[in-house]
Amino acid sequence: MTIFIDSIPKNEDGNIILSPGASYMIDDKEMFLDGVVEVLWFQENFNTIANASCPLSDELFQQLKAIGRYWELNAINWREQGLI
Repeated sequence: MTIFIDSIPKNEDGNIILSPGASYMIDDKEMFLDGVVEVLWFQENFNTIANASCPLSDELFQQLKAIGRYWELNAINWREQGLI
């Protein structure tokens, strides 16, 4: 059984990669930036999701997307890639 925190992409430092993780506007065009989140922070703040088995239930998937815009975008991408 694979758990969520082990299934999502991480960088060489072991931090969760959010791609996209932020955005900014240039001449009415939205530009995206990647970002990272420490695994420990995620586990402390979203322990139920962090330790959930994959694939995530629909309820936990909705909770993950509700964290914020970039979590929602990544959650959708991760699910499409078969990670969560």
